[in-house]
Amino acid sequence: MPELPDLTAYLDALARHVLNTRIERIVIKSPFVLRSVDPPLESAAGQVVRTLDRVGKRLVLGFADELFLVMHLMIAGRLRWRAGSTAAKPPAAKLVLAVFECERGTLFFTEASSKKRASIRMVRGRDALRALDPGGIEPLEATREQFREALTRESHTVKRALTDPRLFSGIGNAYSDEILHAARLSPLKLTRALGEEELSRLHDAVRATLQLWIDRLREETRDGFPEKVTAFRDEMAVHGRFRQPCPFRCARAGVIVHQAGQQARHLPFPRVRIERHEPLGRAEVQHPVAEKLQTFVVPHRAGPIADAGVGQRPLQEVPVLEDVADALLQFGHGGGAGVHRRLIIGGHGRSGSAGPRTPRSRASGSKPPDAKTAE
Repeated sequence: MPELPDLTAYLDALARHVLNTRIERIVIKSPFVLRSVDPPLESAAGQVVRTLDRVGKRLVLGFADELFLVMHLMIAGRLRWRAGSTAAKPPAAKLVLAVFECERGTLFFTEASSKKRASIRMVRGRDALRALDPGGIEPLEATREQFREALTRESHTVKRALTDPRLFSGIGNAYSDEILHAARLSPLKLTRALGEEELSRLHDAVRATLQLWIDRLREETRDGFPEKVTAFRDEMAVHGRFRQPCPFRCARAGVIVHQAGQQARHLPFPRVRIERHEPLGRAEVQHPVAEKLQTFVVPHRAGPIADAGVGQRPLQEVPVLEDVADALLQFGHGGGAGVHRRLIIGGHGRSGSAGPRTPRSRASGSKPPDAKTAE
């Protein structure tokens, strides 16, 4: 899903190509994309784009008389620009949801997914526009006290809080991973358990990471239009780098802990992957940002069994970060068998999942899901 740096790159490009020009015609190619009836979409045709804005993860084109066209790209939605003076090939027809014919070229709204999540809405009036805002604070504008208040408003894991649009505007799965890596914090750390130094470090990491990527994308796009908006980039430190070495801090291979994408939100507690970048000796596992490791005992089940622990295998010892172990204890391990039925332990060549497994998975061993699949 395009996040704050990506949306900023889109806004910069729209300001160069679309702002203060007329949208001559709008053609809807997929009926699923339009999510409003009144005012009609045709009311924007023939009007000049006077303002550009962002509301959460939505892009807003403003016209006269407080008329607004709101585009929500969701996960797979993208914008493509073809200048009127070029013969560039348009996007594949099956991807195109809507076409905006402008004075200087054509803007295509595409979605590379069959789920049809991307949307367009027409609203009139500032109040109607504000109703679409989830309410999260702007992370690049918030003071440290505002940041603290939003982060600790509810007791959640730091990862969940950063990606909650009601708390923070424009941060999603990809950049939250980069932020937490820069802040040297586990995604499982509870927000209300953060100390003053950790809160300060996280606030600084949010601002620095987002601004870094805004600058990178601006440099990449220059005077053109963003064509490679993706959540997976080679320059990223952790997001989408399953089984790959850290490109920045790690003088040696290490351990990275993060939530496995959107699916984690549907589990009773965060779904965790503990990754080892590359093979190391049994006693030579070092995290790039943590000084202490400890051994944490995790139940390892044999198959579909009851919560009482019948058929439990011998306990498996796995080296993990100290703060991760503390977080797991807070989620109710308590030494009893069968609590972490959905915990995934990767990087050892086998799964530490304590959930039910088929005979085939017991024989072959389950593997952590690909990070791109989880996205």
